[in-house]
Amino acid sequence: MPTASANLIEDNTTIITVDSTNLRFIPSDVTIEEGQTVRFFWSGQALPHNAVEENGVFDSGEPERNVDYSFTFERGMNGTYEFVCEPHAAFGMVGTITVTPLPPEEPP
Repeated sequence: MPTASANLIEDNTTIITVDSTNLRFIPSDVTIEEGQTVRFFWSGQALPHNAVEENGVFDSGEPERNVDYSFTFERGMNGTYEFVCEPHAAFGMVGTITVTPLPPEEPP
């Protein structure tokens, strides 16, 4: 499965797009560190999509054909986050973000 490393841009942001033809997030599984941002970005899609975390941690809003939504996983938010495109979840349009912990902070 693809990982986020190929989509990491300079400012510690991982970009997740959509494949409307196959109703998939690209990549569908990413691994990042605390403090990094995930950006859901698509434009001009034939079908409207969104990205909603199953426990409400993040939500890109109503399904849209053009989405530019970012969420930063702060220190202490390590764990696994599953998300769906609400209108296409039944078709398998789901994804997982795994957030690894940062090393402990050095005392001053």
